[in-house]
Amino acid sequence: MNGPIFWRIVWKEYRLQRGFWIAMAVLTVMLQLLVLWSVDKPDQRIVTLFGVALGVSAFYALGCGATLFATEHETGTYAFQRALPVSPWWLFVGKVVPAGVGVVTMIAAMWTAAAWLAGWELPRVQAHGDLWAMWGMAAAEGLAWGIFFSLLLKRPLMAAVLGGLTAAWFAYGAASIMAMGGALPMRIAIVMVVVAMDVWLGNRWFRGSILPIVDAEERDAFPTRWQTAHGRLFWQQWRQSARLIGVFSAIAAFLLLAGAWAVLAEREHGVRSSSDAGLVFMVAGLMLAPVVGSCVFLADQRRRSFRFFADRGVSPTSVWLSRHMVWMPVMAGWACVTALVVWQLEGDVEPAGMILGYAAITYASGQIASMFLRSSVLAAVCGLILTAPVCWWAMLMQMAGVSWLWSVAPIPLIFLGATWLRTRDWLRERNTIRARLRATVSVAVPLAAIATAVCFFRAYEIPYVAVDLSTENFSRPRTPEEQVTFDLYQEAWDGYVAMEPEPVEEGNDVGEEADPEGAIPGIPTKLAERELAWVQANQKTIPIVIAASERTECDLFNRNDYWSENYLEIGKLGSLLVASARKLTAEGELDAALDHFLAATRVSIHLRHSSRDITHLIADRVEKEVRSHLTVWAARPDQTPERITAAMAQLDKLTDEPPSRTEVIRCNYYLSRRMLEGDLAMWGNVGIDEDTATWWQRYFTWMPWERARAVRLINHIVDHDLRQIHDLEERVSQGEPTYEPSGYFSDEISQWWDTTPWAPHFFFLYLQYRQGENVARMAAVRRATRVTLAIEAWKAEHGELPDSLDVLLGKYLDKLPMDPYVGEPIKYFPKGTSTSIIAETSGAMYYLWERLEPGTPLLWVIGPNVKLSHPDADLLQRYKIVSENDTLRSPESEDELLKAGWPFPIP
Repeated sequence: MNGPIFWRIVWKEYRLQRGFWIAMAVLTVMLQLLVLWSVDKPDQRIVTLFGVALGVSAFYALGCGATLFATEHETGTYAFQRALPVSPWWLFVGKVVPAGVGVVTMIAAMWTAAAWLAGWELPRVQAHGDLWAMWGMAAAEGLAWGIFFSLLLKRPLMAAVLGGLTAAWFAYGAASIMAMGGALPMRIAIVMVVVAMDVWLGNRWFRGSILPIVDAEERDAFPTRWQTAHGRLFWQQWRQSARLIGVFSAIAAFLLLAGAWAVLAEREHGVRSSSDAGLVFMVAGLMLAPVVGSCVFLADQRRRSFRFFADRGVSPTSVWLSRHMVWMPVMAGWACVTALVVWQLEGDVEPAGMILGYAAITYASGQIASMFLRSSVLAAVCGLILTAPVCWWAMLMQMAGVSWLWSVAPIPLIFLGATWLRTRDWLRERNTIRARLRATVSVAVPLAAIATAVCFFRAYEIPYVAVDLSTENFSRPRTPEEQVTFDLYQEAWDGYVAMEPEPVEEGNDVGEEADPEGAIPGIPTKLAERELAWVQANQKTIPIVIAASERTECDLFNRNDYWSENYLEIGKLGSLLVASARKLTAEGELDAALDHFLAATRVSIHLRHSSRDITHLIADRVEKEVRSHLTVWAARPDQTPERITAAMAQLDKLTDEPPSRTEVIRCNYYLSRRMLEGDLAMWGNVGIDEDTATWWQRYFTWMPWERARAVRLINHIVDHDLRQIHDLEERVSQGEPTYEPSGYFSDEISQWWDTTPWAPHFFFLYLQYRQGENVARMAAVRRATRVTLAIEAWKAEHGELPDSLDVLLGKYLDKLPMDPYVGEPIKYFPKGTSTSIIAETSGAMYYLWERLEPGTPLLWVIGPNVKLSHPDADLLQRYKIVSENDTLRSPESEDELLKAGWPFPIP
């Protein structure tokens, strides 16, 4: 009779495991879909999909093995099993074979689902092998250890907990002894030993309970001294749960002490600041928390003991309250002890507070699963899985800067309220559509209200700011006149011959430069041979560049490629004109040289018309290069005051009203709005790959409140920067002192920026503050050049440097240009300083930093590294030097103050 009964046992086990299999499969697919939505990196997404498939299959194997034999005691069918006319061996096989088949089909089905969601793209061989070595083997270990404890114990949940902890303990021990490759054979050997013990215990299972465990409910439940209904219910729950509480408490205490010991031991030996072993133990301990919650209604679900209360009209509230009166203090005690230990180990109260919050969330998640699911193992698994999205939500709220008081704290209360409302229907076994709908609404409506409130908060936390920005200049095509200018630059670039690379000798960062004999300190006066060859090779290109620079209409903005090379190319053409002007200066053709300097200046202005942040930086470099070498041109022995004065007038006319740097802000606004509108090309223009850009587009499409928040935040940033840059440029145009922003965002905008996940991809908005710095820098360069040219005109007329700048007023200067950083006259040192100073000068397409020796005539601007502190104090107290950590300190000497400023050498 073994054969027919064997197949009936197989069929029975199939029916029992079917619901668990389907539930775990659905949960696995849901987790995989979450991974598909949340992980943007393709390689990481594929590995995570397969990791979830194999990892959840391992947990299914553990739960399946733990329920095989212990469930017979829990459901009261153990005696019936013993009465069957079948040998213990066939009964054991009939129960184990369906479990093994279920594990194999679970792995196969979930692996196939992962492959399908990954577009049939598998992880790399090494990563895939590591997943199978970790989780594939874990499935075998979980099944073997689950069966082992299921044969020894009467409670499936206890068998699952002990089986999982024991399997993890032996797997971690094997991995600690050997590397991953060497640990696998040891783990296989351990599993084989456990399987042998399972077979031996399976043949003895019919002889009765292996361990002398007696269920608490088999004893007297109600002592006579407890007279009240609440007291009797509490005492009944305590007697039913005391042994389980004791076992869980012992496991939790062991894991907590082991983790703390591991952390302290490794810190004592100076291995590292945190312990991997300690982390493993503490994570294992935290995983017990949802299991504790799933035990709240466990005794009542066993054999449907809750019918006793329904038959006798016991108050549902009393039943619900008595269950939580036992388990809630236990959970609170564990949480407080764990938080205290973590607080002492880490020295920080934040992790301790997070543990307390985690305990509340996991307990509430577990108890709701305990009421809605009769299977203790399935309730524990679902409680653990339900904890994951709630904890993820809590972490998300912390990152988003949303208060936990109303976004997270109500969730445990909602779960507790749901079981309280469900208790009456649960006791009466009402499973109608109305009863199920009532239970669903009690959870779904409050959670939906919280989610909706968070969406509105995220969208409207940032006040709306109306920014009047026109982006027509960036969306329209070039006009015919602009296209002619662009074509001329393109023609010049097509015929352009690049300069030979600069030879760099060991220990010399500058390379070959002008002949030091007769050189003006800080400014190269002669072209290197490679620069002369460069100018000579581009004799046909230079007239084309000059012709292009003379045109008024110009638009270099590339609407299809934000990082177009055109800007850098035209910058090189500007440097070519400067080199040509230097060559003409050396040859004595001063008028032609001036024309080339002015043409290079016009090229820099054309670059500013392109409205790009990088083009403004290139334009700054070209203009600095022009002004640096124009002072050398003015210092030529055959120079005349009239020529210098005319040059000053022409240069002033070109740069009195340069294109505003607010166009950079407008350009970045145009770029960011195009990105938010789903233009993948714009994402690519800031270096974001297509997969990541597509993911963020889905993010903004599925979360319109985040798109609304993005628009409001961008408007605030742009409004802040526009007002700042406009104010700086107004000060420059009126000759007033400018200032450099001490910081970028206000504290409020910084907080919004830090709580916005897409912000790092809009880094160009964060860097806009540099435009304010560049306004002040270029004002200093232009004013210092203006004074230097006036000094050279005086020197050409009188044969010597003026004693002070006041003598320049009237004929060469209408008024003394102010230091743009403080609004004081630029300092003039006709006989130089008593100390050497580092000055910034410009070569062909690069900057030089040269040491100005004592006695070198120069102008001095305080620059960005010195701040005016007390205008009425003496020199050393008047200014503060900006240290490396952005703190201000008083200079110790005048020489230190001069070195911290910004010198401009006078040829």
